[in-house]
Amino acid sequence: MPVATENTPVGSTATKTSPAQVRSSDVAIVFGWMGGQLRHNEKYARHFVERGLVTFIVECEGTVVQQQKKHVLPLDAFDSLIDELQTLGVISPKAGESPHKAILHISSNGGCMKLRHLLLCLTSKGLVLNTRCVILDSAPGSMQFVNEQVSSLLVDPNIAAFMKEEAGVTDFTNHPVTLGAAYAVSERNTDGNVRGPRLFLYSDADELVRAKDVRMHAQRCRDEGIRVFEHMFRGSPHVRHAAVFGDEYWAKVDAFIAKL
Repeated sequence: MPVATENTPVGSTATKTSPAQVRSSDVAIVFGWMGGQLRHNEKYARHFVERGLVTFIVECEGTVVQQQKKHVLPLDAFDSLIDELQTLGVISPKAGESPHKAILHISSNGGCMKLRHLLLCLTSKGLVLNTRCVILDSAPGSMQFVNEQVSSLLVDPNIAAFMKEEAGVTDFTNHPVTLGAAYAVSERNTDGNVRGPRLFLYSDADELVRAKDVRMHAQRCRDEGIRVFEHMFRGSPHVRHAAVFGDEYWAKVDAFIAKL
């Protein structure tokens, strides 16, 4: 089944029997986690494709933290994606608004950082992304874990390198993970925002993005007056909730969208 990539949107081959709550004018953007492979992200994208939405995947390279710490954020990085989204009507001038909106699915801190980069690119061009809602899977987290022993995570070479680089750091105020989280949960950023209700999907067994950190960010949304929905899975590891609890996971996503 065709799934869109960051630069090449592909229409759904599904018949027009998609749930009524999914608007045919909407698109979906799936932001992958740090170092995640395309085949992993395609599993999330396929859910939206099957519901009749043109769906884009934004992959997150394993070096995203190092790049953003060095302020390597080229403002033309998303030009192809922005052009496609403009054609579909989900991007407009800052003062504009459109009935065409994007459903965002964001995985882990890496997905939040890629969202921030996209919004910075849009702001530099005087554009906004019109969003219907934001689905946050295993996100956002905090940076406290890097000073703790999380041995089970070190089997992932991206996480191992990341934790080694951050070991001993104590001030995370301007860290890319911290900055990325703000763009995922707040609508008060001065250089780009996404709007709409948030759905937080997380687990009590996630060692990388802990449940208490996700709940902290969910409360930040509530404090701003944003509609917030949460669901905590029991026992699933980081970014594995859909793999372990597939039916339950996607039922929560569909029910969330149906409320909008």
